[in-house]
Amino acid sequence: IPPFENSRRTIQAGAEFIPTPSQDKKNPFTEQIVDTNISLTKQFSGFSPFLAKEVEYRMSKGQTFHSIMEEISNSKSIFIANSDNEPVFHCINLTSVGICKEYPLFEGIDILYFHREEKERIKQISGDIQHFINRQLKHQTTKLPRLIEEYDAAKDCDKWREYGDLLYAYQITDTKGLKEITLNSFVDDSPIHIPLDPKLDGKGNARKAFQKYNKLKKGQVYLQEQIQLCEMEIDYFSALAEQLKYADFETAIEIREELVKLGYLFEKEKGKKKKKKKEVSPSYTTITTEQGITISFGKNNLQNDALTWHTKKSNIWFHTKDYHGSHVVVHDENPDEYTIR
Repeated sequence: IPPFENSRRTIQAGAEFIPTPSQDKKNPFTEQIVDTNISLTKQFSGFSPFLAKEVEYRMSKGQTFHSIMEEISNSKSIFIANSDNEPVFHCINLTSVGICKEYPLFEGIDILYFHREEKERIKQISGDIQHFINRQLKHQTTKLPRLIEEYDAAKDCDKWREYGDLLYAYQITDTKGLKEITLNSFVDDSPIHIPLDPKLDGKGNARKAFQKYNKLKKGQVYLQEQIQLCEMEIDYFSALAEQLKYADFETAIEIREELVKLGYLFEKEKGKKKKKKKEVSPSYTTITTEQGITISFGKNNLQNDALTWHTKKSNIWFHTKDYHGSHVVVHDENPDEYTIR
């Protein structure tokens, strides 16, 4: 690292080594006194905020600081837990997080690095998908209020029919040069202000009013369809965004294949013409509970569809009403209440 990048810690041949300034923090393995008014990260060297949280949690449950440090010193394992879909780990059981899995040191390191590599692979495959999904969501959520506004305006189409009826009924002919005319309503004799095209006569303005009425009337049906489609697109891409958030590598690939199949994305062509790939049924996840009951669930739309297609009449199918999420199938005719919940 040359001096222009880091003036404090230059790393190159012949450079003078300057020790890092002392932070005047205590050694947690030799010091037993803990000041409860100061955070552990400020008192002891080597304490991350995450470890400090765990130690503080244990101490609040009655465990001594000394016994925790002894546990860290003697540990030959790695404990891995999941927090916000990210692995968290340390060499002691993470009681403040929840359920942890204990692994021998090197096996645990292998698992952590595999997860990191898997995350990078998912990031590579899902980067363009995430960008596309975000763009679609932004487009549709911007489009929807405009469609609703146009639909509300189209619902007010009856006034244009009334304008045309009044112009014909009163036999208004000479309207050229006028931008507006006031005529009395057939219903309550109240004055109605009718906008006019100054280039047209009375019959021309009446025809134009009826044309606008017919256009808005037909537009209502079209706009209703567009609003429904827009809402469906928002639901669909919101579901994909949620699925991609928790996707493993295979699931991310299947989400991309789904978008290609539906025509949202194009298959990437590199060099030679690709051979047609053999159709492979998406593989949903299947687990067995402690009660011996088999449960299957999908992680994306393709897996959900495949799972639903293979469900037997004797199985029980679950899905959250009016919300995107996994389809879950319990392969048992009479599961207990614990399994259902």
